[in-house]
Amino acid sequence: MEAERPKRNLEDTLQALYESEINVTITTLWDGCLDFAFVSYTEQDEVEHWHSVRSFRELADAVHQKAVKEFPESDYAQKHGEMAA
Repeated sequence: MEAERPKRNLEDTLQALYESEINVTITTLWDGCLDFAFVSYTEQDEVEHWHSVRSFRELADAVHQKAVKEFPESDYAQKHGEMAA
């Protein structure tokens, strides 16, 4: 049985995105979901697709995985991506 990897720290993940100049907007909805998109909150009306998770526990991992995928050439992906040393 494979050991469960530790959850990412949300504070560290958001700080690293900020330092890499990647905007992220996170919203909570009445239906229990958390949505996020890689835009400034001032541009949130222009977003066609929001990513969604069911809990705060899932949020840091989901934001990290999508950031690495959507910004593979960014400082964030280079420092924190799966292939980073």
